[in-house]
Amino acid sequence: MQLGKNFEEIALNYLKSIGCKLISKNFRCKDGEIDLIVICDSTLVFVEVKGSNYLNPIERITPRKLKNIISCIEYYLSQKPHDGDIRLDVICINKDHIEHLRGVEIDTF
Repeated sequence: MQLGKNFEEIALNYLKSIGCKLISKNFRCKDGEIDLIVICDSTLVFVEVKGSNYLNPIERITPRKLKNIISCIEYYLSQKPHDGDIRLDVICINKDHIEHLRGVEIDTF
């Protein structure tokens, strides 16, 4: 659990360094959680953070996990509508390497 929080902090610091502003951390709904919600330029970005010191972190996002993320995004937007662009990003952290996948398509997984 603590390791996951460390990865989220690394991801948040990275996002801030590229000019994003934090809106919410660990947004929860009945189906799960969105790790980070940020504004980058005028785009509302939902961010899934995956980290691992051993495996490829992107492989840890299962179709079920993706479905839960989408459900949480829909719930968030029903509570706080956004008129601008919206996207789903995945930040993968493996040891000291950060990979930022922008605008992840649902069929990527």
